[in-house]
Amino acid sequence: MAALRIETNGGSRCQWDGLLARAPRCSLQQGWAYGEALAVGGIAVQRLLVRDGRDDRPLACAQLAQRRLLGLVRAAFLLRGPVWLDGEPDPGLQGQAVAAIRAFLGRSVLVWAPESATAPPGWRPVVTGYSTSWLDLAQPLPVLRRRMRGTWRHRLGQAERRGIEVVTESGEAGLRWLLACNEAHRRKIGYRGPSPAFLRRVATAALRGGEILLLVAYERQVPLAGVLMVSHGVAATYEVGHVTPRGRELCAKHLLLWRAIGLLAARGVRWLDLGGIDTLRAPGLARFKLGLGGEVHTLAGTFVASPFATSAG
Repeated sequence: MAALRIETNGGSRCQWDGLLARAPRCSLQQGWAYGEALAVGGIAVQRLLVRDGRDDRPLACAQLAQRRLLGLVRAAFLLRGPVWLDGEPDPGLQGQAVAAIRAFLGRSVLVWAPESATAPPGWRPVVTGYSTSWLDLAQPLPVLRRRMRGTWRHRLGQAERRGIEVVTESGEAGLRWLLACNEAHRRKIGYRGPSPAFLRRVATAALRGGEILLLVAYERQVPLAGVLMVSHGVAATYEVGHVTPRGRELCAKHLLLWRAIGLLAARGVRWLDLGGIDTLRAPGLARFKLGLGGEVHTLAGTFVASPFATSAG
């Protein structure tokens, strides 16, 4: 097995973003804006580098959130990481790197949800894997459109003929409307998603880094739908979306997502993470996301490693 060295990364946002940009893709949970939103909310954030112990070159980076569980146990959460700078390694090396990170943390328990679909040898999940859909934005837009499901493409065409106005929002009003609508819907259906305060902190941090895209659709100055995208490395995440009953009738969200795809691609974003796919609890939303024709990706699960454990699992 390769010799690895773990070190704290105390670099700037620019340096961290430079590391993420080297990776084929990464998740929002490893982006600077996400970490900044955690830190503003009082959660300690630690950023680490995994180096090759032989030639000292960086192999991966990892952003961890640290908190106490039940006020007693120190825990570090590594979500959808580490980010491997030259592509995902074999599961054995990934497991070795995370074991080295766990040892580096001292007496903290490590809660790890890797981005990979395959569990490293010796690691046993305690929670089943999350599923999402990745859309490859490097494809030409006509190709992306052809790969949509027929019903999605048809509704997009309907929306394009309805005279809907799409605005790229840069002020407070659009964000406030979208977050309020999202929170009302979350409470109505009982969805345990991020709080509006956390989403606002993510949006604020992403705005400072030029990593936000907020689009709102209007009919005669009345908002119909909105989407919030956050970039990280060469990828972006569809973080928040909402559509009113009138907007649903006009297929406004289809139009917004398509416009967002074109704008993100023009910015050089290579991948779009469409967010969770749950065909049991949210079948309608799952169909909407899958209709874009992306690649479904199911993570290996969540693992817990104690400092007192005798093995990785």
